Amino acid sequence: MLLVTSTVARPHEARHRAEQLLKQGEQEMAIDRDAAIKSFEQSLDLARRTGDDASVSAILLKLSTAYLESREFNKSLVAAEEAIAAARQAGDRKQEAWALIHAGNALYSMGKFARALENFRAAVPLMRDVRDRLGEALALKDAGILCKYLRRYDEAFGLMNEALEIFRELNEGSGILSTLHNIGIGYAMLDADRLALEAYEEALKVARENNDRAGECHVLIRIGYLVRDRELGLEYLDQALALAEELKLYDLQVEVLNGMSDALAETGQLDRAIEAQKRALKINLRWNSRMAVELNGLGHLYLERDPALAARYFRRSLAAAREESDSPLVISPHYGLAEAYRRQGDLDLAIEHYQQAIDAIESIRTQLISDQHRATFSGQYQRIYTGLIEALMERHERDPEAGDDRRAFAILERAKARSLVEAIREARLDVGQELDEDLSRREKQLNARIAELQKRLIQSEVSAGERRELQQDLSQAEQEFERLQVESKMRNPHYAAFSYPGPLSIGEAQRLLDNRTAILAYLVTKESVVAFIITSSIFQTARLSVPAHIVRARVQNYVDLIDREDNDGWQEISRRLYAEFVAPIRKHLSSEVDRLVVIPDDALHYLAFETLIQDAESARSDPSRYLLEDFTISYAPSATVLTELVASASDAPTSERADMAVFADPAFAPALLVPDASPLPSNVARSLYAEEGLQVTRIPFSAAEARAIEQYAGRGSKIYTGAEASESRIKADQLDRFRVIHFATHGLISQQMPARSALVLAPGGDEDGFLQVREIYELKLKSDLVVLSACQTARGQLLAGDGVRGLAQSFFQAGVKSVVASLWDVNDERTALFMSSFYRHLADQKSKAEALRAAKIEMLRQGPTSSPRYWAAFILIGEANGRVSVGRTDWFGGWLPVCVPLSLIALIALFLIRRKIKSRQERGGRQVVG
Repeated sequence: MLLVTSTVARPHEARHRAEQLLKQGEQEMAIDRDAAIKSFEQSLDLARRTGDDASVSAILLKLSTAYLESREFNKSLVAAEEAIAAARQAGDRKQEAWALIHAGNALYSMGKFARALENFRAAVPLMRDVRDRLGEALALKDAGILCKYLRRYDEAFGLMNEALEIFRELNEGSGILSTLHNIGIGYAMLDADRLALEAYEEALKVARENNDRAGECHVLIRIGYLVRDRELGLEYLDQALALAEELKLYDLQVEVLNGMSDALAETGQLDRAIEAQKRALKINLRWNSRMAVELNGLGHLYLERDPALAARYFRRSLAAAREESDSPLVISPHYGLAEAYRRQGDLDLAIEHYQQAIDAIESIRTQLISDQHRATFSGQYQRIYTGLIEALMERHERDPEAGDDRRAFAILERAKARSLVEAIREARLDVGQELDEDLSRREKQLNARIAELQKRLIQSEVSAGERRELQQDLSQAEQEFERLQVESKMRNPHYAAFSYPGPLSIGEAQRLLDNRTAILAYLVTKESVVAFIITSSIFQTARLSVPAHIVRARVQNYVDLIDREDNDGWQEISRRLYAEFVAPIRKHLSSEVDRLVVIPDDALHYLAFETLIQDAESARSDPSRYLLEDFTISYAPSATVLTELVASASDAPTSERADMAVFADPAFAPALLVPDASPLPSNVARSLYAEEGLQVTRIPFSAAEARAIEQYAGRGSKIYTGAEASESRIKADQLDRFRVIHFATHGLISQQMPARSALVLAPGGDEDGFLQVREIYELKLKSDLVVLSACQTARGQLLAGDGVRGLAQSFFQAGVKSVVASLWDVNDERTALFMSSFYRHLADQKSKAEALRAAKIEMLRQGPTSSPRYWAAFILIGEANGRVSVGRTDWFGGWLPVCVPLSLIALIALFLIRRKIKSRQERGGRQVVG
């Protein structure tokens, strides 16, 4: 009996002692972590004797946390994995879910991001099953953070925003802070600085409200990284470093010092930058095995001083990144090695590492679904594509027969306008009808919400404070709309099997051309401009010795002088631009080439090549001859984009289509209008379009433009003016049936928020009157031509590699083949005359590009409009050689059914009249004779 009592009592005593040791360990955690670990280990040993798997799992989780905080990551992982097994043995799904999160945290700290993500994902459904909302939010947030590190941005934002909603519902300050902080990091990694700063500012507010000093330190670091003014950035980082040192947060000290090193290098303080980076590395060597970032930073700092030393740092960084299985981290050391080897004259090794960096970029890029994310992600790495092209061209100059020039062109096509060409291909997928009911409902609700916010923002009685709140609400709604678009793609089976077009080869580009056409593709690099010349029979390259900063300054100065009609100034620069960008290329063109397709880069997107004045040798007898007078010129974002547009043009339906839809002289919302005499942009326009100074005034000649075009508006055409020229009309009408769509209105081009760039139309119903880029995407057009007869509609946000993102490009994504748009502000009255001339030439069966050229030459040869300011603003982007059947071009076919009967009636009437006259004459004669 005593023996039995003793046997039964021992497990009870063990359990009691285990609980005591567990509590003791919890108390010791804040004072002596080593003592706490010892207590937890003793508690675990006793709990295992009792066979209580639930208790074992709970103690293992405490032990895993203690090991993690002591930076014993392997021990932390082992404890968490044992906790998972014990929880499953006990059938405790909640404990299992938390153990999965602990294992995920340990794996994350070890740099095993893919495995960590698996654990966080596995925890989410378990947390939902046991209805642990806090645990669910933490698992979602951590999974989102891992997706961010793996550069799967679309998934990351979806998961983190889902977590943020739950944290806000629970009023969980630390969760809100952490999620906002990581959302900000994600946007910063995509160069979406405005969105990142909004997230950081909200996070900083939450940190200070909750007196979370560590959280405040995190956010200060990120703001310091983000701020463009590097001196101001250093001030934020100084604040963060003081906090990190006070709190003994070594990881954050490393982050601060990394940021300081970057900022100091950018401000020319290289020695201090190296000192900060070495200090970060020293801390990391002591407290953390992950040091790929610090080694890579030192490599870049030594790149100019000592390329061989830099290469050693890059090789160590690359080894560390590979050891950590962090594929995104290999991009920068591969690029650094390429730059180091190139400086040492080893082009073969340089090209190899450039290519490996690009392979890593492309691997990540394929996982992105959002067009915007793909564009901004690629834009961050354009210097790598450019570096590879330059290295290939250097090797081509050493060995012209090796084919490196052709490979360079293929890399250029891979780098340029990728998101646009993918969006054009996507536009052919008819996915709109397949949206499920939930997505369709949410899309309508978001569209209505955005429209309502924008309508409120243009009301003059709204206070400044209300405007700020409305702006924040609008920004959140726009982000939610973008996430919805990503979700729609992810849930649509067509996208899963969808294959995007690869970059065009030289041979494919040449097959695109006839013997009259040449492609001129430019790449602006830091030191020079590389030009590729392609005709149906030749491929040539030229290196133009004009550095990027000179290109930008010269083009901007040129456009400014044209706008001021400073004849002496713009003509001098025009000749210089011709000598730099055209003359070295023209010698490669045969005399039969009279059409140029220009693929611009960087600031060259804003240069009207037609206006360039030829040198005396090229112009022969006329030293003031414009390039326009010898060539029909059109523009394209890339040769691959052009191929897609030409292919879509040839796929145009053969069924009966209407000629033209014209939207002109809209009845603008009264609150939007700025008085003509107002010298400054109105508060109303600024309230919606930030500080960009956009304003709306009446455009009286817009109606005259519509009347002038109307004579060429043949079968089935529609002319909408006043209240009829509305946003709701555009969305209600079947615009895909029109060959040409013409807008004669204001264009609002937002450089800061390209998705808000808009055509201003009449409001009505639920619509605010702003046909924005995000809405144009959804129109699903099949038009041969869209004409944007407004100011600066060819402009927008200029993204490295992706080119201009604005109104013109959005119409390509909607399915249009060609766009006529303007490079600068246009005169209302003269634009009406110009457009009348353009459509007259279209009606005379000229191609789109030829009709535009003919209209320009007409104005050029008229005295009052001979300045390029009046005739050169409008350019043709996209497919150029197609003819658009409008007005008189369809006169015979369109009027034949009417004309034949009318002619017969007229002939019969004429016959009867003559017979009657003759009868009267005969009767009269007889009377005379009789």
